[in-house]
Amino acid sequence: MNKQKNYFNTIVSKIKFKSFGFFLLLAFVFLIFTKLSKKYTETLNLKVELVNVPNDIYIDQDSILPVSATVSTFGFNYLAHLLNPQNLSLDFETVFSVDGNLAYSASSNIKYLITQKLGSNVVIESVKPDSITIPFSKLISKVVPVKLNRKFNFMPGYNLYDSIVLKPDSVTIIGASKAVGGVNFIETSLISLDEIKNNINVKVNLSLNQASQIKLSQSQISISAEVEKYTENMVSVPIDIMGLPQDVKINYFPKTADVLYEVALKDAARIIPEMFEVVCDYNQVINKNITTIKPILFKSPRVVRNPRIRLKEVEFIIIE
Repeated sequence: MNKQKNYFNTIVSKIKFKSFGFFLLLAFVFLIFTKLSKKYTETLNLKVELVNVPNDIYIDQDSILPVSATVSTFGFNYLAHLLNPQNLSLDFETVFSVDGNLAYSASSNIKYLITQKLGSNVVIESVKPDSITIPFSKLISKVVPVKLNRKFNFMPGYNLYDSIVLKPDSVTIIGASKAVGGVNFIETSLISLDEIKNNINVKVNLSLNQASQIKLSQSQISISAEVEKYTENMVSVPIDIMGLPQDVKINYFPKTADVLYEVALKDAARIIPEMFEVVCDYNQVINKNITTIKPILFKSPRVVRNPRIRLKEVEFIIIE
């Protein structure tokens, strides 16, 4: 019997607690509803957003200050704005007039647009500023070369066979004249490749500061390059004397010089000594006591890399 009585008392207590909570919540809702039903005078900050800006005009949207509107409205309307802040969209072509490099709006336009935005239940007390003046720049374009930013590491014995090809090798930049005028090239993002032994065919992004006021005609280019295995070879090339006066005869030694070079395996068989030219310029001899001349590699085929002469000097004597 006592157990049943305790159980009954527990149920009654829970019902009383829930009833108290319900009426407490109801009182709170009624209080909030009463507060929001009253009229308030508050200042709203409206972020200005320009739309329909012509393509040949640049405006820094972040430099446009918000409009402060002091309004009288019910609490419900003010709460709605706090929960979902409004932007004031201004049509550049219809709201603004242009004078030189300035665009300005009439105060009546701004107040009207704020009223349209916030609704008829909102009374506009004041607007600061009551009109908006915005500086802008005319956009220009310029073609600039692309500069490759690379870090290539080749497998031993491998190297580029020819120049790296960029497609395209130049891009059009568009922006305000002040910004465009200071740009002479556009650099790629760093492309890093290791242990290269095959041909290169990759795409790379063009690097542009996110805060830059410049736009690019494209954001990416293609890079291609032929890679070949190289070997080191040597040829013996006759030494020619240049600049020798007609009344001077000399004898010199040695008569040939060894030329070392690197060449792609596919080109190695067609390299012959006649493709090279080693000369000694007699004009270097400005003192009769000098009996040596430094040999110069005057010509070498385009397909070889790092050509160099092993011989440091040529000895000569003047024949009377």
